[in-house]
This record gives sequence, structure tokens and C-alpha cells, in this order.
Amino acid sequence: MVKNLIAKVVLLGDGGVGKTSLVRRFVEDSYRDEYISTIGSKTSKKTIMYPGLFHGDDVRLKLMIVDIYGQKSFSKLHASNYIGAKGALIVFDETRKDTFNSIPQWKKDLNEVVGHIPYLILGNKHDLIEDHQRGSEKSFDEFMTEAHPQVITFYENNPQFGDIPSFEPVSEKSVSRFAQEQNAPYFLTSAKSGDNVEEAFHKLGKSIIEDILKEEKDND
Repeated sequence: MVKNLIAKVVLLGDGGVGKTSLVRRFVEDSYRDEYISTIGSKTSKKTIMYPGLFHGDDVRLKLMIVDIYGQKSFSKLHASNYIGAKGALIVFDETRKDTFNSIPQWKKDLNEVVGHIPYLILGNKHDLIEDHQRGSEKSFDEFMTEAHPQVITFYENNPQFGDIPSFEPVSEKSVSRFAQEQNAPYFLTSAKSGDNVEEAFHKLGKSIIEDILKEEKDND
């Protein structure tokens, strides 16, 4: 026997952090080396199987993944996309500390609409951190500006996302401490390599299933 569930998941985070690339990696297992400006929101679908999770029976969870644009000034429009969400991934760019500092505001806006739902924190573009750590003698800002100019181009072409950023890496220690304070799991991901992308979605999906099953039991 298989128990079928459907859940809406929202991806939140500042512009250019890689939300669309994470969805593409998870849903299509593909990657394009480009920075994408999501207009409005885009919904993708993927089904995950969880063997034996419901009293020994399998659970088939269909995720409706809503990739929400990252312009902070559109918070009222964001809110309409939050309605009905059962889980969230709040994404920041590990190469830009300002996107990490935005997490509390994204979480606050989400909670005001849907209350407290399962969520994970994702530090994306971990591959760029590793590239720099492999022995570059340049400052991080110089390294990023020269090796990955497409992020500069993204902000030049999309002024609605704010000023062209300066690059400042976020340490895993900072992420771990913040996640512990928030009582939230975190993953350091790379949409490019696929590292921890599947694991993050599966982890969130399991938390959502547990919430749904608890709610069903409470309503019996």
C-alpha cells in the first residue's frame, strides 16, 4: 500500500542566490552556468518516495515547488505565494554575506502568512568557496570578480535586485551557529555539482510528511 500526499514548498531568498538553479538541479538533474532573473514565480513538480514511512507503508510525496522572485521590495506579492505552503527552503549565497543576513526577514515574512512550518537553510554556491580555498592567493572579492563575472552582469542587467554586491564569504561556523539558534537544519549546497541538493529536498519532504501525518492523527 502507498499513501499519497501533495505539498507546496516555497524557495525564498535574495536575487541571484541560485534558487532557480537548485530547482532545476533537483527536478531535471541539470545545470546551466547562468544567473537567472525569475519574474513573478514559477512552479515545478517532483515526486519523492519514502519507503516504509507510514506504519511500514510507503509514502509518495508530490512536491509543488514554487520558486519566488528575490526582489525584497515585492514583499506583499511574495505573501500571496506563501499561502498554502507546507515547507520552505530559505536560500542564501555563500559568497555574499548580505544574502545570509537577509534570512531572518524572509523567515519573518513567511511566518506572518503561514505560521511555523518546516524549513531548511541552504547555503548555495559552496563550490565557489571551495574553488577559492584550493589555493587562490587573491582576496575573495578579487577572485569572484575575475572568475565569476556573470554575477556582476546579473546585477547590472537586473537593477530591481539592488546594487552590485561586494563578495564576502560566509563561514560554515556562522551558518551552523545561526541554524542552531533557529533550530533549523542547514545544508551547504552547489547547484553546479549537485552536492546536497537531493538531500536537502528529501530532508524537508520528510519533515513535511511528519507534520501532515501528525495533523491527520490529531484530527481523528
